[in-house]
Amino acid sequence: MKGQIHASIKALEGYCAFHQIFLKFLEEYPELAKQCQERVQGFLKDEKTRHKDHTPNLGEFMPLLTVTPEVAWKDIAPLIVHESLDRQVFHLIKDYPDLGKEEEDAAVDKERVSPSLLPLPFVLYCDRINVCCA
Repeated sequence: MKGQIHASIKALEGYCAFHQIFLKFLEEYPELAKQCQERVQGFLKDEKTRHKDHTPNLGEFMPLLTVTPEVAWKDIAPLIVHESLDRQVFHLIKDYPDLGKEEEDAAVDKERVSPSLLPLPFVLYCDRINVCCA
């Protein structure tokens, strides 16, 4: 357990260091702050901008939320979770083709509800950061 705590602290320190550098960039380049705000507002207001074609990587999008105080985490979090789950389904069906079958099958149905098939650690980590620090 001690190794896990150390890794978590290191991850949090890395995230904070990245955030500090990000804030410095925004200070140096104010137009970047406007672009961040536009991207976050677009994600919030338009379903098309949530699609992978427009927002290819949610992990790269989520740090924008920490520098966009105009958008509350409680307003955008459900959209991020929904989009993340949609994207995971695509990969799950690719990795586990039986999960894409529509007919009933007890073995497949059991796999469909397996918690191991729904990993959301990064989204939940960002949720806690935004709840605690907002």
